[in-house]
Amino acid sequence: MKSEFILYIKTKCPFCQKAKSLLEENNYPFRSLALDDYQHILEGIKDLYGWQTVPMIFRKEDKNYHLIGGYNDLVMYLRDEGRLDV
Repeated sequence: MKSEFILYIKTKCPFCQKAKSLLEENNYPFRSLALDDYQHILEGIKDLYGWQTVPMIFRKEDKNYHLIGGYNDLVMYLRDEGRLDV
């Protein structure tokens, strides 16, 4: 089962950068998509998932996407999964 994190971000968002760094430092596979120039797409994703801030972090397993939330939610998710010792 292929698993990775998907991050919808804005490039100047400090929590977006923290999320990317956390995943990089812990060797988690992820892709980040900067939507600075695509506000209409970002607004559509926010409306679809009922999430109003960035980063929007998803866990993708095969073809299924699960919204984790923002940076603090990612930290809690990784701790709960026993994958982060912070």
